[in-house]
Amino acid sequence: MCSSYFMTNRITVDKILAALTGAGEKSLLEALRELNCTSPVLVSGKEPFRVTRFLDFIKAEAKQRKLEPVTFYAQDFTTQGKQRELKSQLANISLFCPESLTIIKGLEGAKAGVIDFLNSALVTLPSHSTVMLVAAGSETNKALEKLEVKSNLEISALNPENLKRWISRESERYGLKAVESEAASLLAELFQEDLAGLSLELSRIALILNPGETVTRQHVETLTHLEREQSGYFLIRSIAAQNLSAVLDQVQRLMRQGQHPLQAVYFLSQATRALIAEKEYGKAASTQAKDVAKFWVLKNLSGVSNRFSLEALTQMLSELATLDLSIKSSNLTPEFLYEQALLRSTLYPLSQQMETIRGAS
Repeated sequence: MCSSYFMTNRITVDKILAALTGAGEKSLLEALRELNCTSPVLVSGKEPFRVTRFLDFIKAEAKQRKLEPVTFYAQDFTTQGKQRELKSQLANISLFCPESLTIIKGLEGAKAGVIDFLNSALVTLPSHSTVMLVAAGSETNKALEKLEVKSNLEISALNPENLKRWISRESERYGLKAVESEAASLLAELFQEDLAGLSLELSRIALILNPGETVTRQHVETLTHLEREQSGYFLIRSIAAQNLSAVLDQVQRLMRQGQHPLQAVYFLSQATRALIAEKEYGKAASTQAKDVAKFWVLKNLSGVSNRFSLEALTQMLSELATLDLSIKSSNLTPEFLYEQALLRSTLYPLSQQMETIRGAS
């Protein structure tokens, strides 16, 4: 049965992280052994993303000690080839690296047969081997009750104070200096237990701010809390309405949300082609579309093609193709080129009307 050394002795993840960080020149094995953390170690937690981040730290610490971790997945051990590969990994030792780190993921869904194999394979581990068995998720797996381990590390849920520290550490991964306490509190309130979503939002904020900048409450209120989610569909409707101020505002909002101009060019090109198809073939273009993406675009832009002429759509597609090339080759900033191209597309119908008036006069 699983021993509960870590739970009974209340050795927390923070203590493990601190011990490994301050281990200096010690090997990974030596640092873990000082905490009586002997292999095999069961690493479990209800929040998969936090378990992933803990493993990322372990891997980084291992690589700093010139130790290359090897990862297996429990579901693969149904084949004899993978079983032999694991046994070979545990037995082999390199002349250049006197220890090994093996991580086995996916035990939350492992069957009884896989558990039996792991018990037999890990019963007598070589002294140079560190093995971490990972079970992440809220669902309980009764087969794990038969897993024989020597150490059990349960990554518990973060309390509000630890969550703020976690947010600050996560921000450093994306090149930010720190997150102010009030900003971290607001992010925690907005995302609660969604650590993956919170991390994604920090990566988006890092794209907008300067490297090494500190995230303030004002940043979170402006970029996350109060910023209405925009999409390219709003932008196309504004171009169709020839609303210059709305086009510029939505371009800025999309870029603040982390969208690169090249991503916008791709989406707008796809949408423009779909609108041209609808213009030429009518509603049959959407009802008969085999391409699900094209069908979804036309569904979200229902009625918009009526506000464009076929010539205007063709011109916009040409403008977007030129923009794509310019972004990749010009010395001007992608954002400037993006704005100018969309302004030209918005003003194109007006310029055509002016030419018609001039020709008539």
